[in-house]
Amino acid sequence: MIDIEQVLAALDAPRHTLRDVPPKLPAKPGWYAIYGDDAAWARLRLGKPRPDIALYVGKAEDSLLSRDLDDHVGNGRTGSSTVRRSFAALLREPLSLSAMPRNPAKPGYFANYGLAPSDDAKLTAWMREHLEVAVWQHNGGVPLRY
Repeated sequence: MIDIEQVLAALDAPRHTLRDVPPKLPAKPGWYAIYGDDAAWARLRLGKPRPDIALYVGKAEDSLLSRDLDDHVGNGRTGSSTVRRSFAALLREPLSLSAMPRNPAKPGYFANYGLAPSDDAKLTAWMREHLEVAVWQHNGGVPLRY
C-alpha cells in the first residue's frame, strides 16, 4: 500500500533546480512535482506566487531519471512532453514561441504540437532557469501502472 502522506511530503521537498537534476533523480518509477520561482509565476500570469503549490504533477512509470530529463528538460522536444506543451502554451506570447506539427513530414496528422528547434531551446533555457522538481521514488509493491 502506498502511503499518500509520505508521497505528498516527498513531493514538497527537497527540490532541485532543473539545471541540477541529473545526479539527483533515481532510475526508478515514481511521482514528480514541478514548482516555479517567483519570476515563473509572474511570467505564467498565475497570480501571487505560491511556493507551496506545484505547477505540474506527473507520474513516471519506468524511470524518474529518463522521464524527467529526456522528455521534459533534456532533449528539448516539446511534441513528446505534456509538461513542455503545457509550459509552451502558457509562455507562447512572453517567449514568442510558435507551434508547429510535431511531425512536419505529416502535418495533417498530428495529435500534439511541437516547437521549432530554436523555440524548444528557448523553452528549455527558461525551464532550467525558473523551475524546480521534487520526486517520490517508488520502491515496489503496488505497481504505478494502471
